[in-house]
Amino acid sequence: MKQKKYNINIISRSRLIFVMVLILCSSTIIIKDYTPRIDNIFLSVLQFILIYATSFFIASLIATAKIKVILADEGIIHIWKRKFLLSFEKDIKIPWNNVDNYRFESDRTCDSIIINLTNKTKYKIDKLNILPINDDFKKLENEFLKLNGKNSK
Repeated sequence: MKQKKYNINIISRSRLIFVMVLILCSSTIIIKDYTPRIDNIFLSVLQFILIYATSFFIASLIATAKIKVILADEGIIHIWKRKFLLSFEKDIKIPWNNVDNYRFESDRTCDSIIINLTNKTKYKIDKLNILPINDDFKKLENEFLKLNGKNSK
């Protein structure tokens, strides 16, 4: 097998939600306590939309990591190009003989590649599909579909 490299942006949903709630709550408290009250409903709604959009943007930056997934003869190699904030994960190497099966899941907000390993653990790559992120996730998914076709023959 020729070595193939895929650059993917992954988002941690738990980090995204935690940071977004933290920013929304703190900015709401700051605005409520330290700014004058706005009686105009239009300006109040606009202020909320700006706070929400800003908190989502900052939270998505904090909750995003960049990885390089390499499919090689030895197996699957996961290299962190940019880790999540305050995380200490190490690079992952999964030999092909440890891969039991793999599947794809998709819901309203997230696409996932889930690789079940023989030791009953999972390797999972999540991609948030509500943001226009340009990466190689679809190429990696298509490569796994090709591998699945080769293995079933």
